[in-house]
Amino acid sequence: MLPTRLNFLPKDKQRYLHQAVIGSVTTRILETVLLCLCVCTIAILLGYLFIESHYRRVAESTINIETQHTGQGQTIREANYLIEQTYAIEKQTPLLTPLILSITEVIPSDVTLDQLRIDVTKKEISISGIAKTRDAYLALETALGTISFIEHIQIPLSDLTQKTDIGFSFTMTMR
Repeated sequence: MLPTRLNFLPKDKQRYLHQAVIGSVTTRILETVLLCLCVCTIAILLGYLFIESHYRRVAESTINIETQHTGQGQTIREANYLIEQTYAIEKQTPLLTPLILSITEVIPSDVTLDQLRIDVTKKEISISGIAKTRDAYLALETALGTISFIEHIQIPLSDLTQKTDIGFSFTMTMR
């Protein structure tokens, strides 16, 4: 098959022209590749700068938040410690409210209490007050003797000599 183009250049110039075209295309391709590499490098550098500045802002915010809330964290730790101490003390101390209720429920209406003292360490209860009559005083003694946690009642006999407005003060031991 014969070429449809006519080329009147000598063979060595045709070869030189062919090499020049290949060199020109190669340089264009290399220029395009280098241009793409430059654009990619610039994009990567800008991305790096953006990420670095964002990371720096996040780190500064974290440090600011941490310094702001350090005092609050310490306060919370102290409050938790105090709550733990309170629970420990609560577990060691018996409830006094049921004892007080048991005692005050059995007191006759003719008896007025001035003082009610409960010493848990010595297991003693001290009561003082005024009974309007001797019968009210003896009813108080009997009622207190029916309470389950009271072991022994020490009543002074001198209190029984009066007939009305008997001032009393006695001590009971708990079980």
